[in-house]
Order: sequence, then C-alpha cells, then structure tokens
Amino acid sequence: MEIYGDGTFQIMSGPTSNGLYNNETQEDIEFIVFKYKEIKTLVYIIGESGYTILNYQTGEIKKYKKMDEIPNKEKQIFIEIVKE
Repeated sequence: MEIYGDGTFQIMSGPTSNGLYNNETQEDIEFIVFKYKEIKTLVYIIGESGYTILNYQTGEIKKYKKMDEIPNKEKQIFIEIVKE
C-alpha cells in the first residue's frame, strides 16, 4: 500500500491488482493501476482506464484516456514511466 498526503489517497493492493482509492470519500479513482510514480506532490498513474495525475496536496485529479490528450510536459513523464 502506498499512502499520499494526509492518507486521503492510497494505492491499495488487492488480490489480483492495485487500485487508486480516495479514503475520505471511499471512491475508487482507478480500479487497476499498472505503473505509478510520485514526483513532489504529484502522482502519475497509468491504469486500465488511461492516465491519471493526482495532486494529493490539493486533491485535484486529471484523467486522460489517450496519451495524445496529455499536455507535453506531463506526457514526457508518462513516456518515462512506460520505459521503466
């Protein structure tokens, strides 16, 4: 389990996969997480439904279905994560 910020956001391990979860609202943000990387207060997540950027300090969540939709700065980070 990975915990971010004050513990509101967590990547929880399940029997078959990891998922991004908002512990405060009990909302599943991403059911299946393949890869993720934390950079300062942002967590970049590649999951079953696409690409998610979580700012755990502000609670802001940006979701993108396709790589082409992501702004260039963030796209480069996702490209690096894929290569890891």
